[in-house]
Amino acid sequence: MGAYKSRPPSSCSEAWLKRVKDSYVTLRTRVAQDTTVNEDNELSALQQACCVDDLDEILQLISDANIHEKTDSGLTLLHLCCMDGGCRSVVRFLARVGASINSLSERGFTALHVASFKGDIELVGDLLMGGADVGSVGYASITALHLACLGGHAQVAELLLRYDADLHAQDALMFTPLHCACFFGHDQVVKCLINHNADINMSSGVGVRPLHLACTKGFLTVAKLLITGRKNNKADVNIHDNEKNTPLHYCARTGHISTLKHLLDPAYGVKGLDDNIYGDTALHTACYHGRLNVAKELVLRLGQECLAMENIFSETPLHSACTYGKNLDLVRFLLEQPGVDVNQQGRDGHTALHSACYHGHTPVVQLLIDCGANLDLACHDDVITSHNKKQTCLTWARERGHDDVVALLKKVSQEVMSRSGED
Repeated sequence: MGAYKSRPPSSCSEAWLKRVKDSYVTLRTRVAQDTTVNEDNELSALQQACCVDDLDEILQLISDANIHEKTDSGLTLLHLCCMDGGCRSVVRFLARVGASINSLSERGFTALHVASFKGDIELVGDLLMGGADVGSVGYASITALHLACLGGHAQVAELLLRYDADLHAQDALMFTPLHCACFFGHDQVVKCLINHNADINMSSGVGVRPLHLACTKGFLTVAKLLITGRKNNKADVNIHDNEKNTPLHYCARTGHISTLKHLLDPAYGVKGLDDNIYGDTALHTACYHGRLNVAKELVLRLGQECLAMENIFSETPLHSACTYGKNLDLVRFLLEQPGVDVNQQGRDGHTALHSACYHGHTPVVQLLIDCGANLDLACHDDVITSHNKKQTCLTWARERGHDDVVALLKKVSQEVMSRSGED
């Protein structure tokens, strides 16, 4: 059982996905830098010839002494050939005479990595025929197949797989190529990987699976491909991450209603009332993130039972919406539902009004008061022993320094007292 005030501001999976996003921004930047030459670099005549695919000049200049030369950033002759698309005859010649085909640049990429990232299928084919290592691992443990999937290059991915690229190689984020394709929404790449029997339910960091990624990004076509799968290799629609969040939780968090509706198709058997380690159902998650349309759909599909469920922080969905506090229409919707009591107290005694007061959501406080919220109901911090001093919503507002809320509560209390005196 957790104390309400100890609730973390975000989940591990949210923090992880932010890290994933930032990491791939960095990755894209680094590999893109290997597709250009810094103007400050002084290139040899041979390197300049490779940049413009001048085979005649290369034939005159190349020797055992310079065949392995690199730029200051570690770019080989073959890296330089990849920059402008690469002439087949030049690439094949350099590979045949022993140019460094699998050498990593200073930023951590081979020529095959760069060509795969760019989606140049002819260049990728020439490098592979020239002996490029399809499984070479670069910066952040990335492979050529990861980079093709990241860029949405289905034909390149298909070619790499024909050369036995590892379908289940994991990068530094523990993402497989399928995770990459799902994260960036490349449905044709996803289809290609599934056709090659990529493990649809493979876990990455914090237990995130491909279907979780499709749901958090709202990629409906990708989600459909994963759920349909191929033969016995299909996405588990109720699969958990390490915090026990299901794909439905991910849809609810980000508000992708079309994907959520598809998941809730009765044919798939989604368990809509499953909760995570915090006791949050998908409806709690939607309410903590202010997702009105998702909340409406979940209540419609799952019935009134979901409105009464309480998480480990003693919060029902109404409490959760008031904790978020930035969507008045969501709070109104929940209050309008049969059986929802504005004064319902969680196990620790706190009400929706306590939640709104604790976070300083003055408009929500006013709405709850207008709907009959009782200012005198008290809670306690210790739900196990109940020995702590009882605390009203005014106590919580004062504790957090929300002066506007304190002033509103005092004003309402005085008005109530005045009316009582008149009676």
